[in-house]
Amino acid sequence: MDFEGLEKKNNQREANLRCKLRKKAYVEDLEKQVEQLSRQIQIQQDQFTKMGGFRPSDVIQLILNHVELFNEQLKRMLELKESLMKEESDNTKEMESLQKHISISLSGTDFVDKGDECAMTNFSTEMSTLTEKFTILIDLLEKADKVRQKSLTDMQRILKENQQVSSVFTMNDYFKRFFLH
Repeated sequence: MDFEGLEKKNNQREANLRCKLRKKAYVEDLEKQVEQLSRQIQIQQDQFTKMGGFRPSDVIQLILNHVELFNEQLKRMLELKESLMKEESDNTKEMESLQKHISISLSGTDFVDKGDECAMTNFSTEMSTLTEKFTILIDLLEKADKVRQKSLTDMQRILKENQQVSSVFTMNDYFKRFFLH
């Protein structure tokens, strides 16, 4: 082989090496971005499950309005929304009924000590009933939080990573407006 052929082969080898290094750096950069976005998604999910109060069906509707979905994803999101709306409705009815009973119990309870044994027994019974109702209320709130958490997990399974990121940004904007006003 002549000198020119060796030089050409060497230049090609160096170009291939530079190309491989650029490709490796690009892949590593993408992996870092995916890792960072995954962490952000986890942080956002943790904050949504801790803040409570939102209706998962509203979040799904928000995502349906702002994130482009494939037909199968759309179908699954609509099914999820429908099941969540039923759970939310059931929870709301239970919560309203319980709050009504607690309110009636509180308004009808005479907290003045009359020294009467019958009145004290009545008071103890009413307090015991109220304690039970508050325990049920706490259970309902925990149940609602579990529904919120499960809905986020279900949405994560349905959406692709780029759609999850878009959803997080959409929800972030929504909650900023929701809690600031």
